Amino acid sequence: MDGRAADKYRYSGSTNTNTKAGEVKAEAFVYVDKETGLPLRAEILAESSGDVKGVKAARVVAEMRDIKTDVAATLFEPPAGYSQVAPEKVRQQIDALTNAVAAILKAMMANAGGNSGNASPSPSASLKP
Repeated sequence: MDGRAADKYRYSGSTNTNTKAGEVKAEAFVYVDKETGLPLRAEILAESSGDVKGVKAARVVAEMRDIKTDVAATLFEPPAGYSQVAPEKVRQQIDALTNAVAAILKAMMANAGGNSGNASPSPSASLKP
C-alpha cells in the first residue's frame, strides 16, 4: 500500500440489535504496515436488515499516506535550556500526588460521615519537584 509492505486482516460479524436497524452485518479490512505496525488503511462496511431514517448501510474508509520513518533524530532532542527528567522521578511525583489525593478523599469521606453540617479543616498537601 502506497509503496509499503502490509499485512491484511479481515473481520466480519453480525448481531441482532433489537432496534429498527434489525440485524447488522459488518465486514472490515485493515491493512497494517509491516515495518511500523501502524494501520495504513481500514475499510468498514455495515449493512442492516432494517433501516434508520432511510439508511440501510454505511461504508467508512480511513487511510494513512506518505509515512516518513527517516526523520532527523534532532527533532526528538529536548529544546535548549530543558533537561530530561528520569522516569523514576516522574513516578515519585505521580505517587506523591496520588497519595495526597487519596488522603484528601479519605478525610472528606470521614468528615462527611461523622460531621454532617459541621465545618472541618481541610487537609493540605504539597509536591516538591
